[in-house]
Amino acid sequence: MNYQQTLSLNGQALARNNQLNTLSNLVDAVTINALEARNADKDFQLSKDMSQLEAFETSMGKVEQALSLIAGQLRTEADRTVVDSIQQQLNRYQDDFHRSATAEAHDPQHKQWRTNMEATITALAPLMERFYRIKHDYQTQDNAAYAQEQQAMLERFNMAVAAMFLILLAAGIMLRYGVLIPVAKLHQTISRLADGDMTARSCVNSADELGRLAATLNRLLDERIQALADKEQENATLNRSIVALLENLFRLGQRDLTVRVPVAADVTGAVSDSVNRLAESFADVLQGVRQVANDVAEASLSVKSQATDVMDAAHLEQQEIAQTLVGLNQAIAVLQSIFSLAQNAGVISQQTIRSTETAAQSVNQTLGSITKIRSTIQEAEKKIKRLGERSQEIGGIVKLLDNFPSAPISCR
Repeated sequence: MNYQQTLSLNGQALARNNQLNTLSNLVDAVTINALEARNADKDFQLSKDMSQLEAFETSMGKVEQALSLIAGQLRTEADRTVVDSIQQQLNRYQDDFHRSATAEAHDPQHKQWRTNMEATITALAPLMERFYRIKHDYQTQDNAAYAQEQQAMLERFNMAVAAMFLILLAAGIMLRYGVLIPVAKLHQTISRLADGDMTARSCVNSADELGRLAATLNRLLDERIQALADKEQENATLNRSIVALLENLFRLGQRDLTVRVPVAADVTGAVSDSVNRLAESFADVLQGVRQVANDVAEASLSVKSQATDVMDAAHLEQQEIAQTLVGLNQAIAVLQSIFSLAQNAGVISQQTIRSTETAAQSVNQTLGSITKIRSTIQEAEKKIKRLGERSQEIGGIVKLLDNFPSAPISCR
């Protein structure tokens, strides 16, 4: 409130100061331009220079403009009367100047007009003095008004300070007994709780917000203690369930799939049920794997027997092929002997042509037989190669079956 009043007072003082500065500038403008007009009048009378006439008109125009603006700044009717009188005297002075300026020097009225102008100047002197004192009077009035307002504001401020002191004193008493003491009790209770004293309670019996806060704190502490007891009991039960779950999981880790975890009613129940289902699934899978392993073992024995038979047959075929190759080598040796005899008998070929033709037919037949034998040998080689590859595959299967793990598996 006092701050707003101070701002308002300063604003009013600033407005009065601006108005006073404007008035002072206008008064100075009237005074300066009137003096310039007077100087232009004197210069014109001495030199009759028309530029001085123009300077006179310009200065008088500024004087009239300043006087018209001053009328809005005046505060009393007496001041307005002074300004009006100055305006009338200046108008009379300006008229006499125009008459004397346009009259001839030997005109008998010229001197009268100059006399009237001097009389007007003489009459203006006290008016201008009073006119000049207007701004000083206004300044004195503004200073007095500002000092009076400052004194009134100071008195109001002192009264406000006294009232504020009384209010603060009453508020301090209320704060001490209504807030500080209950808050201290609450703080003491909280400190005891922080030190581990769960029996601490707030002893604030007031009916205000702090009393309700203390009652709420006591009720919250009671509920908290009960909740802690329930939580401790729940944690103990949960710990026992977790220990049982870990023990059964350890037994499952030892490949004992007959173990079943007890399903409790706490959060471990779902985990225990999942572990039991997982163990049952593992048992079923391992049972299936065991059956498959037995089937594979039987199949491997059958394949091994068949592989032995195939290898024996391949060995017999290899012996037959070796015997065939021996006979083939003997036939080739005979053919070579026959061919040598045929070459030696070339001299008597004309005589033994029939014998030669017969021998040639025998040779051709023998060559055809040799070609067939070669084809048979090639086919036998391909069969032997395929039998060898099949024997290798069967041998790999037998090795794989021999390496199949036979660790004992315990399942229910």
